[in-house]
Amino acid sequence: MKSDRHTIPRREFDEDARIAQQAVHVSSVAGNAEMYWPASWPDWMPWKRTKRQANDALNRLIDKYIQARLAVAATAWPNDLLSRLLALHREDPQSWPLKAVRDECMTAFLAGHETSAATLTWWAWCMAANPAAQAAARQEVLAVLRGRAPMAEDLPSLTYLVQTLQETLRLYPAAPMLMTRRSIRPITLGGWQLPARTIFSIPVQRLQHDPRWFPDPHVFRPERFASGGSDIPRGAFMPFGTGPRVCLGQHLAMAEMTVVAAMFLQRFAVAVPVGMTAPEAAFHITLRPKTPLRLRLTGQFNLAAGQ
Repeated sequence: MKSDRHTIPRREFDEDARIAQQAVHVSSVAGNAEMYWPASWPDWMPWKRTKRQANDALNRLIDKYIQARLAVAATAWPNDLLSRLLALHREDPQSWPLKAVRDECMTAFLAGHETSAATLTWWAWCMAANPAAQAAARQEVLAVLRGRAPMAEDLPSLTYLVQTLQETLRLYPAAPMLMTRRSIRPITLGGWQLPARTIFSIPVQRLQHDPRWFPDPHVFRPERFASGGSDIPRGAFMPFGTGPRVCLGQHLAMAEMTVVAAMFLQRFAVAVPVGMTAPEAAFHITLRPKTPLRLRLTGQFNLAAGQ
């Protein structure tokens, strides 16, 4: 976003982030309320005013950054998704109108930002509530990076840190319920006879808390995902889905979360405030703490020495 900063002041970036956070939350709550109904009312109904306002706010923000990018020479564009979409628009505006560019950006923003942010929120809680795991992850980060910013080639060496993220995704999958499907004919599942047009959902979180595959399923234990650890059957752990429609962004998501988590541990220790109880989860398409999560931060660490 380097070129956009020439046209949008830093304070506006910060304010836009707050607007986006609130709009995404409102849209998620509204979307979750409608997701499991066979049909829903159109968005122009009077009682959907709050949802319309949130969606309009997100559309305005995305349009703002599209126009900011277009305001500078293409040679100054950074090599990111927006630049590539706008290049397609310039090459073939009929196939790629600006509305299509905006829609793709909206999808990437909602699917990529919110899920990663939710997972890192829960990861921070898991680190605070499990200081031994936090210390082990930090020791690995400091030993591997020795004060440097993480690079792509460093990620395979941060094995334990990745395991803490995987265990977080097991306990608190960002999408704890996969999208519904409707059967086209009667189905028999075990002892259940289900008629045609039955709506099905996959309860990912319940599957990942099954003690058959994950002993002590509610205990934070990153070692479950260590090489040579217990075999986890296919389908028992699927925070990104599975099969031909598995999340296209799963590898990018794990890479970006590993980078953020490593840089966090380089700088801070996180602890549970005295008297605080475990946060209650709330499901609004993504899984978030029901109330704002407040943890105690201390730092900084001796990055140069790797200690």
